[in-house]
Amino acid sequence: MIATADAVVIGGGCMGASTAYFLARRGVKNVVLLERRHLASGPTGKSSAVVRQHYPLKELVATSLKSLRMFEDFDEVVGGDPGFVRTGYVLLASDAHRN
Repeated sequence: MIATADAVVIGGGCMGASTAYFLARRGVKNVVLLERRHLASGPTGKSSAVVRQHYPLKELVATSLKSLRMFEDFDEVVGGDPGFVRTGYVLLASDAHRN
């Protein structure tokens, strides 16, 4: 068992796993990811896993596009198949809720 770590990340959802991954990629040694149950056992595992791109702020749009590229090239960048499937969706609204 590891007694010390240079970085400890608590939570193995998409944010925690991503943080641990990028810390290690930046050269941080001994990154430890702690998860109470199993990876994605919290809100991440219950999400619809949509990588949406319609945000009102340009910074969020840029982050979303970077995420999309990462999922598209996941096997080359991270390794393995994330199960990503490019698809579309439809938003429905009544006339009263359209802008």
